[in-house]
Amino acid sequence: MKTTNEELRRALEVIADEDQLLTEAEFNALSDMTSDEMEDFTERWRTIDCTRRQQVVCLLHDESDEKTSYDFSRIYRLCLRDHDADVRYEAVKALWESRDTSLIPRLTKLMMEDESNDVREAAAEILGNFALMTELEDLPYSAELENALLSVYYNENELDSIRCQALIAVAPLSAPGVIKAIGDAQQKSDEIYNCAAICAMGRNTDDVWIPYIIEALKSEDKEILLAAVEASGELESPEFIPYLASLMIEKDEELLYQAIVALGKIGTTAAKNAVMSQAEHESEKIRDAVQDALTLISEKASPLTFAFDIKKHGIGG
Repeated sequence: MKTTNEELRRALEVIADEDQLLTEAEFNALSDMTSDEMEDFTERWRTIDCTRRQQVVCLLHDESDEKTSYDFSRIYRLCLRDHDADVRYEAVKALWESRDTSLIPRLTKLMMEDESNDVREAAAEILGNFALMTELEDLPYSAELENALLSVYYNENELDSIRCQALIAVAPLSAPGVIKAIGDAQQKSDEIYNCAAICAMGRNTDDVWIPYIIEALKSEDKEILLAAVEASGELESPEFIPYLASLMIEKDEELLYQAIVALGKIGTTAAKNAVMSQAEHESEKIRDAVQDALTLISEKASPLTFAFDIKKHGIGG
């Protein structure tokens, strides 16, 4: 139903009062606003305390997660230019699932120029979603994203964490420069770059990385091992199964959980057998992971199962 001027006016009053909670009426009024409504919103928004602005963006984000019909993207876009770093950061996070490629230039600018380390890192991370989308859907943003993300990765004046995030973000792009950057990070004598390289290998999904991930699966360093387990699930190679199966006796619940997830993605009979060994685990989280993995394995096998059922029951004559 179309929002009336009175409903929007009331919503703006509530937003301006930090002692008031936003209700469904306010969320409805703020969702999918027109250009004229955004002008009114922007004028009032600029007068609101930065702490309240940050709080409102978080509330809108949480509410849209619960009710997907809400669209607060115009507000988030406005907040990308907010003078408060915390507001910009929350706006970037709120746009995590956006598929609006017109955001790429603004997010790139934030990644490369924002004064806040948190904002730059968050912007790099979300650009990774656009890189993956570009690769999967053959969109014309590959060169733009590759150049921006690799320029950050190779910027020695940038924080290591942001450089690594840029590397992970660019990884889905199938370009020689990306392969070279991953190899560069893998050869550094620094754990944060080594972990980023392994994560990037998984996101890159090129079989050339299988031997490197296998080697990392033998590591005694938890962070390296965890990155390798997650990467093995992304590449889905049966070659990883013996190493993942060996983790089924792992005491560390996080590693065990991720190993089960990876085996579920690989989905062979050997993977299923390894997962089944943890069906009676004392941890509910692990038991749930087992069930999710078995469901995924079953779905992967469903074409064969369907063909077997047709033959068994004589369906189709």
